[in-house]
Amino acid sequence: MRRPYAPDWWNETQHEQRGRWKRLWLFFDALLLVAVAGAAAGLAMWEYTYPAQLPKLWNGDTLFAYHRLQLERFLTIGALLAVGLWLLAAWRRLHISPWSPTTFFQRGTWPPFVRWARLLAQGFVPLYFMPLIGVRAFWQPLGMGIGSAFWTYLLILPLALTLTVALVPWVERNERPPDWFTEGDVRPSWRERVRPSHVVMLGILVYLVIFGGLSVARHLSFRSHALDLGTMAQTTWNTAHGRWLEYTPMPEEATTAAPPISNRLTSGKAEFVFLLIAPLYRLWPNPILLLLIQTLLLGLSAWPLYLAFARVVNSERAAALLALAYLAYLPLHYVNMADFHPSALAPFFLGWLLYASVTDRWRLYALALVLALACRVDVALALVGFALALIAYEQWRVGLFTLLVAVAWFLLDFYVIVPWATARYGPDPLALVSQRFGQYGETPLEIARTLVQNPRTLLGLFLDREKVQTLFDLFMPVGGVALLAPVWLVSIAPLLIANLLANSAWQGTVQAHYFAPILPFIFFAVAIAIRIQPRLHRDPFWRDGTALYVLLSALLVGFFFSPFPPGKDFYLARFWVNTPHQEAIRSVLTYVQPDSRLSGQSDLVPHVANRRHLYLFPGGLDAAEEVLLDLDNGAERAPLDYFAYFDMVNRVLADPDFGVVAWENGVVLLRRGWPHNPDAIAAQRAAFEEGFYRVTWIDHNAPHAMQASEFYPVRVCFRNEGTQSWRSEDWYPVFVAYHWLTPQGDVVQWESERVRLPYTLYPTQSLCVRVPVVAPDTEGEYVLQFDLVREHQYWFAQKGAAPLNVSVSVVR
Repeated sequence: MRRPYAPDWWNETQHEQRGRWKRLWLFFDALLLVAVAGAAAGLAMWEYTYPAQLPKLWNGDTLFAYHRLQLERFLTIGALLAVGLWLLAAWRRLHISPWSPTTFFQRGTWPPFVRWARLLAQGFVPLYFMPLIGVRAFWQPLGMGIGSAFWTYLLILPLALTLTVALVPWVERNERPPDWFTEGDVRPSWRERVRPSHVVMLGILVYLVIFGGLSVARHLSFRSHALDLGTMAQTTWNTAHGRWLEYTPMPEEATTAAPPISNRLTSGKAEFVFLLIAPLYRLWPNPILLLLIQTLLLGLSAWPLYLAFARVVNSERAAALLALAYLAYLPLHYVNMADFHPSALAPFFLGWLLYASVTDRWRLYALALVLALACRVDVALALVGFALALIAYEQWRVGLFTLLVAVAWFLLDFYVIVPWATARYGPDPLALVSQRFGQYGETPLEIARTLVQNPRTLLGLFLDREKVQTLFDLFMPVGGVALLAPVWLVSIAPLLIANLLANSAWQGTVQAHYFAPILPFIFFAVAIAIRIQPRLHRDPFWRDGTALYVLLSALLVGFFFSPFPPGKDFYLARFWVNTPHQEAIRSVLTYVQPDSRLSGQSDLVPHVANRRHLYLFPGGLDAAEEVLLDLDNGAERAPLDYFAYFDMVNRVLADPDFGVVAWENGVVLLRRGWPHNPDAIAAQRAAFEEGFYRVTWIDHNAPHAMQASEFYPVRVCFRNEGTQSWRSEDWYPVFVAYHWLTPQGDVVQWESERVRLPYTLYPTQSLCVRVPVVAPDTEGEYVLQFDLVREHQYWFAQKGAAPLNVSVSVVR
């Protein structure tokens, strides 16, 4: 065995020295390639962070000193990170451990290191394409402008591909090092000791903790809504008490008439899974149970998919990476956090259906098929596509069986179950099918015939900006790998097309639950793509690398776009708050009668859903015995806009038939027949409105000396001391802004860029934001004044709140 640290390592011939110089040159050549690639990535990230600056740099215009400094930092950090990842990847690819008794001076080590370093350097070439994001300043196809997610994908995919090249050597299983590395037996590395199945289990556990916690916290903070958690909870409660799938419709249009009791079967959804959930809801009648069941099944759906992936790609390690990518998939997170929907339970059963299909377990297949169809009729469309894919793969028996069952279930629902339910409960009050597909026909067969006769309708989907955005949102988080299995995409097509054709802003976006049934099929298409590509399937380096690329794509998409972990814009305060306002809601809810006919505001309805008659305010005011309202500025007012909502609030507060049972911090419970005191209502209302404009400034980092006409991001911190929450959406949003004044109080510059609040800020909560301040053009002494503004209403200082004043000397 050759020993390291050979005593004659310096004894080389002139020819060997020339070869060493050549290898050293090739090494620095690769080093330069990687450094420039990292700098290109840094330039792209700088342009992404400051989108208005690259055109100025391109045109040779003067940049603010701050932006020039940030550009230097982005370029330097990008180059250093790229070089560091490149060196670590090359080091790892040779399985050289820094703790092993070896050295680069050992003959035989340097040449393979240079070879792998140059090969890995080529993997950094995609970073050169990242600065193309700057094209968005000049070219905006289909209206995809600066803020469009389409352009951010130009950052994500090359970055994911490069990170894959750098990290895949660390994913590979360790091999026994060359005999000159060490003597004696070699202990297996941690990658050999850790089982992929355990990694998947840990990923599922992390998913359940994060999204189970967030969904419950969101509900307990009164951020869930009547549509759809309130409706679903009432349906489950009714089913648990023998009234199968009954509910009180909550029309999205404003209405004051009390709708009759209806049944979810009238809309053709066929959500028979409520029958399975109802016994559990009888034991614990709380909407939290529905949220936990949904999170549990969505998280656990990764397990059967992992088993199916392992069978398809013939690698547990690659299957584990794909299962983790599924758990990190942003559309899955949106499904999980969109209140509760029975269709969100379908991926769990479809995962087992896919596993059964690749292991020939047909009893399990039939059971999973039935349970998936019981979730929602939409699943039948997904199964039609799955059956067509099986037939394309010449799986005739199971394909035809699945196709017949799915079509039969679809026809049974719309032509037997819906007429029966309509005869008993009356027509569907919401008329969802005609509302969303009425332009194509009144029945599923009429809709299908219209689409066949007018194929240009389908082609038009690819010319609509929102539809194209949805396609990107579905396929880019998997790095586009699913597109390498075009035959398998047939399984996705029917439900995908149906959702894109719907006349609904929500049904055509991934930010709702409608695409839940096709999510497992998208990832199965990724596994099929790895399987059918010979190099990907046979070479562990490429197979594991592709799976790692999918995982990194999912994580990067989540980082850039997700409002949930691991998103860069994730704020816990968007999901969990516990302020005096939430305490006031909980206090008022104790006064609500358990069996009353209640008309409630959207975000309060889920907490009083266990009753037979429940209306979404202002619906049902003619029959309601109680009215539950939240007058806070941050409360959900759907289905009304700002003015229509407060017009209805004023009417019901002035109605002598209703009296105030409880009023705390703007949360109001009215009861029919209760004593009506208009003077007390007016006094409480006025105090609540006037208390909106109260703020305390806590801290700032504004410099007391600034260069004229330069840019400074100033961090200011403040606390809401008022009676209502502030938010930067909807009518009369609240922003942070600044003015430039003279020491005598004269206005130099009044208007400035508005800074949004990242989330709703409730009373007693504090927040820090960065305000982009530009110094005046003329040197002198100034006062930089920060204030809040309620747009189209008042500056807070106009209502008596003290602004934040900072003395600043502006110099040249």
